[in-house]
Amino acid sequence: MLNFPHIKPYIVKIGPLQVRWYGLMYL
Repeated sequence: MLNFPHIKPYIVKIGPLQVRWYGLMYL
């Protein structure tokens, strides 16, 4: 699993959408 520092703030911005983003990442 890759770790991107710029992704963390991005996830915080999308808020509730982070759940869907995580789902796509695990798919």
